Amino acid sequence: MFQTYSIIDWNGYQARLYSIADEPTCQWVESDPYLNPKSKYGFGDIQYWLKYCAFATLASCANPVTGWSTGWITPTPIKFPVVYIPIKPIYTKYGFVVIGLSICGIYMFPWVLLVNLTTGYTTPFGDPTILIKKQIEGLKKTISEQLLNLKRKAIKPLLDKTKEEIEVMETEIKELKTEQKGYIGTKPQKLIIDLNKIDMGIQENPNYVNEYFDWMEKNKNISEKIASAQISLWKKETTAMVLQESYTYGTAIKGITGVTDKFEQMQVLIGKQIDKLVSMLSEIDNILAVLPIALAPETANFAITIKNPKPIIKIKDNLEDMIDATALNGVVEKFRLKSEDLTSSKYLNKLMFSVVNDKIYRKALSTARIKIIIQDAFPHYSSLSLSNIPWIMFLYKDFVTTGARTYGFPGNLPMPN
Repeated sequence: MFQTYSIIDWNGYQARLYSIADEPTCQWVESDPYLNPKSKYGFGDIQYWLKYCAFATLASCANPVTGWSTGWITPTPIKFPVVYIPIKPIYTKYGFVVIGLSICGIYMFPWVLLVNLTTGYTTPFGDPTILIKKQIEGLKKTISEQLLNLKRKAIKPLLDKTKEEIEVMETEIKELKTEQKGYIGTKPQKLIIDLNKIDMGIQENPNYVNEYFDWMEKNKNISEKIASAQISLWKKETTAMVLQESYTYGTAIKGITGVTDKFEQMQVLIGKQIDKLVSMLSEIDNILAVLPIALAPETANFAITIKNPKPIIKIKDNLEDMIDATALNGVVEKFRLKSEDLTSSKYLNKLMFSVVNDKIYRKALSTARIKIIIQDAFPHYSSLSLSNIPWIMFLYKDFVTTGARTYGFPGNLPMPN
C-alpha cells in the first residue's frame, strides 16, 4: 500500500530513488519479544548460543531416556547427558551455522549445527551450481532491460483476470510443493538397522538402489510438475506486472492481445527468456535436492559425525510453521472493527475494544501467545527461557534426541536412525 521509494529515469534506466532519513530516536517499549522485532543478541552472536546451548544441555540432562548417549565404554557402557558448547556462530545468506564442541562422559567431538531458513535447497560447503547462478543473473539483467522497453496500456478487466489466475496457480504450486516435501521425507536409507539382528549393528540396505531410483523417479515427476506450473505462473506474473504499470501510469500501448508487431515480438522474446530462466532455476533445485550434503528448505540439521555417518542429520523440518492460524484469527476477529460498528449507538465502546486500541490489542495477542505459537525452534533472545514451552519441547524432543544419536561413542546406544 505504501512505497518508500519513487521511480526516476537515471542514465537511460528506470531506477528506485530512496529517501534516507535520520536514525529514529524513539525507543521501543514493547516487552513481548514476539511483538518486538529488536533483540539484544541474534543468531550471529556467541552470547545467544551460550544461553541456547546451556538450555540444550539442561534438556539433555532432564531426558535420560532419549537425550543421553554412551560416554563410557569399559568395562560396561554407561550413558551420560550430552553437553553442547558453542564456539563460533556464522550468519549466512540461507540461515546460520554454529560450530562447537560436544562432551558426553569422557568422549568429545566437534558439533556443527546447520540451519536453512529459506524455501529452497542449499549447500553449506561449496556450490556446484555457481556457473548456472551467474548465467541466471545475466539473464535476469537482460530480461529487466527488455521489460523497460515494453510500454504500457491500462487494461483493467484483463489485469483483474490475470490476478485471479495467478492466485489459482500459486495455490496449485503450494500444493505441489507440499506433495514434494512428502516424497523427500520418504528418501530411502543406504544404512539400516535390522531390529531382528541388532547385534550386527548398522548394515547396508540390500534394496537401496531400487528404492533410490524409484524415489528419484517420483521426485523427478513432481519436480517437473512444479517447474511447469512455475513457468506458467512466471508468465502470468510478468504479464500482470506490465498491465499494472500500464494501468497505474497510463502511458499508451496497444493491449497485450493487440500490441504492435514490434512490442509483440519483444514480448515473445521476453517470454522465451523467462522460460529459459525458470528452467535454469528448476535445474538448480533438481541438482541440489539429490546431493547428500544439501540442506532441505526450512530445516535444522547436525553435520556428519563418526557415530552418525550421514552427511546431513535432520533435527527438525518445517521450521517456519510456527503459528496456529485458527488461534490467531480468533484474536484478530475479536478486535476487528466492522463497518456496521461505525453507525452503532455503542460506537465508542466498540472502538475501545477494537484494533484501534493498540495497547489492549497487543495485550490480547500476548495473552493468547501460548495458543498461537505452536513451534519455536530458534526464538528471540529474550524468549530463551523455561517459560517458552514450544522451544523447550523442541529441545527436549528433537534437538537432544537427535544429538544423542549423533554424539557420544560410535557404535554404542542410542544408534542413529
